[in-house]
Amino acid sequence: MKKVFFLFVLWFFFVPQSVFSEEIDLTWMEANSEETIIYYSSKTGNTWTPKEVVAKGYKFMFTPAVASGNERIMVVWVESNGPRNHKIFFSEKISDSWSNPKEISTSFQEVSAPALIIYNHKFHLFFAANNGDNDDIYMSSYDNTYWSVPKRIHAGNSVPDILPQPEVSNGILSVMWQSYNGSNYITMEQELLTTSKTSANRLKRKNISKNKNPSPEDLPEEFQGIGRVQKYIKTNSKTSVKLSYATDQ
Repeated sequence: MKKVFFLFVLWFFFVPQSVFSEEIDLTWMEANSEETIIYYSSKTGNTWTPKEVVAKGYKFMFTPAVASGNERIMVVWVESNGPRNHKIFFSEKISDSWSNPKEISTSFQEVSAPALIIYNHKFHLFFAANNGDNDDIYMSSYDNTYWSVPKRIHAGNSVPDILPQPEVSNGILSVMWQSYNGSNYITMEQELLTTSKTSANRLKRKNISKNKNPSPEDLPEEFQGIGRVQKYIKTNSKTSVKLSYATDQ
């Protein structure tokens, strides 16, 4: 028994502590009368990196999302060119700088709330979109050169589907989103891809009408009051995307 305990102590102190830590990537936007700026920061342990400028411009940019892994970092966001004219753009961090923003081509008039995740060494993008009717949830994947044609991830319906949040757990990529049932929004979950031989394609429902808005984040002073942020959280067993607010407002 003493030998087992001794081996555990050696393992605990000599295995890198990053094995135990939660890694968080954070992205958000700030705007003034002249321009909109997309920022990025990350946290390992208790330390946040200085915020970095991902993109800025005079057009309104909003709802940024981030994903990282395999020594790659990507941020996506929506850019408005006027009513019913929204586009998704992305930028990758290459070495120590962010690439010039590029548009992700879609055929939709309006897109909103993109969410990004890495699964099986690829970036996968989820977003809500419409062409003047109700929003549906779509998915597109990046092969390091091109984004695939967006595909709807659920059966057609006549209600709004919004706010996708993907997750990888136990080798399965799934996405949750909010779907209107005529009186309130409920959480829908779709399992999409799996690295195992188990078939994954089942739909789950649960009512979330009593859920409250996300809680304020424990962020350094310079990040306080920035409003809506999106976190990309990585642990040994799970990767998830969470919407939250770094403000008490």
